[in-house]
Amino acid sequence: MLTEREQRTLREIELRLSADAPDLAAKMRDRRTRQPMQGVRLAHDVVAVFAALSATGCFAVGVIGGGLVAALFAAVVVQVRVLRFPPQPDAGGTLPGRRRRGPGWRSGHGRTDGAPR
Repeated sequence: MLTEREQRTLREIELRLSADAPDLAAKMRDRRTRQPMQGVRLAHDVVAVFAALSATGCFAVGVIGGGLVAALFAAVVVQVRVLRFPPQPDAGGTLPGRRRRGPGWRSGHGRTDGAPR
């Protein structure tokens, strides 16, 4: 924990940095707030994968009730992760895993030169 004097000095440095290099300051703020959450997202992913594997194992050996409970738990963990950490658009404005379609994507099936297929 920082002392009050150290916190004040840090705030002054951050203010000077944001005035001198606003892009760098924004990246630093964003990284500081995002980095601790990456561990939480990873934990959600690990628990969901483990629950899904447990469900698969239960179904494989014939324990249907346990498999259903594990599958339901995996679905709940995935849903909680999606609600807590919604996908963020990239610099181009598209969400991860989605392709951005160019102009005329319907008429030319992806071709933009106007030539028939």
